[in-house]
Amino acid sequence: VKITIVGAGYVGMSLAVLLAKHHEIKVLDIDEEKVQMINAKKSPLADKDIKEAFKKEDLNLFATAESLDAFVEADYIIIAT
Repeated sequence: VKITIVGAGYVGMSLAVLLAKHHEIKVLDIDEEKVQMINAKKSPLADKDIKEAFKKEDLNLFATAESLDAFVEADYIIIAT
């Protein structure tokens, strides 16, 4: 299942990390620095559990700042803002 999550804050990233263990996740955010960190498999937040998941889990998780890229193939969209 392809899921897009809008917002890379605490709610969005918590959902993204949890769901990315079993689904293809795209995170849409306007902050390019957060997008780059997520795509480099680094947590954009100072959260111990999210940082740990990025290090230890094989997450199917990508980020973009382009809404068309995020929405075009999504089966579900979660607004986490």
